[in-house]
Amino acid sequence: MNLSGKLCEVHDAVKFNATKHTYEVDGQSMVAVTTAGGMLDKPGLLWGAVKLTKEGKNHQEVWNREKEIGTKVHRAFENAILRSHGLLTLPEQHTAESAYLSACVSEWLDKVSEEIKWFVPERRLYHPTHGYAGTMDAPALWLGCPTIFDVKTCKDADSFYDDWLPQNAAYRAAAEFHTGVEWNGAIIRVPKSGEPPNILPLGNDSADFDAFLHLLGLYKWSKRKTKKGKAA
Repeated sequence: MNLSGKLCEVHDAVKFNATKHTYEVDGQSMVAVTTAGGMLDKPGLLWGAVKLTKEGKNHQEVWNREKEIGTKVHRAFENAILRSHGLLTLPEQHTAESAYLSACVSEWLDKVSEEIKWFVPERRLYHPTHGYAGTMDAPALWLGCPTIFDVKTCKDADSFYDDWLPQNAAYRAAAEFHTGVEWNGAIIRVPKSGEPPNILPLGNDSADFDAFLHLLGLYKWSKRKTKKGKAA
């Protein structure tokens, strides 16, 4: 079976509850990759909230708007790949900003069509040994190498955030477990500054996966129970 077919097979084995954002395989709950990744300290969020408050803005409202833009751009990216496979697309509703960024993504996809062969996007996968699951944005062959792309809207073309590394590494390790081949990672940065999207290669550093396992362990530790079934 080819890589794309194997990923589809694994995808079908993972059940996802969109309302609760939970994953399950054969009746067993799996820790979501993004949930474990959320254990990583993000000191910049505090300073960002303070800055917005000083400007008289509600930081949560601002962040929710930014998240909504990212979600809309992500959907446009997903639909573009689905169309390239001749598959049904999902509904899109855009603001002026998300429409502009989505158009940038579409133009960029045309430019990289010769070097990237996209598999079906939004593939769920899991790691049975470590008990986690998640959804890859866009697995592909990039210059002939199996690569897992994460699509990130960000401030500018040079943006970088530490939490991108362990998240992508978790997907790479799970994909390697099921396919038997090593996967590289990369980020597709979609700058809100209006600059063209670009690729940030992540490679496949084992230290990134070690970091994820530490975060996963910390999450499981935080949810530990006493013998009486109460949180410690």
